Amino acid sequence: MHSSTLVQSFLLVEDNAADFLLIKEVLEDIDLDLQLDVLSDGRKVLPYLGTHACPDLMLLDMNMPGMTGLEVLQALDGRHKGRIVMWSTGCSAAEVQRVLDVGADGFVQKPDT
Repeated sequence: MHSSTLVQSFLLVEDNAADFLLIKEVLEDIDLDLQLDVLSDGRKVLPYLGTHACPDLMLLDMNMPGMTGLEVLQALDGRHKGRIVMWSTGCSAAEVQRVLDVGADGFVQKPDT
């Protein structure tokens, strides 16, 4: 369980440009002072985490080519100390539960864009 601390660093792992722009716009609108890093491919997460401080929050797209969000979670195997929230355009209740069982702290349904 994670303590309730202010998010200061945020890693967005998203391959869809429209979804990235949506998150960026929301963060700008609410004027949060945080470090935002963006990766467009799940295969880049482990190398990133090997060379950067652990982000407080990772928003991880469930469906990406190359390495899915679930595969990233499995590869992390509980070693990531920040919060991980998975998001997707649509998942069954069983898929959401699997993501939570593998180690995500939450799941968010993507809005229709």
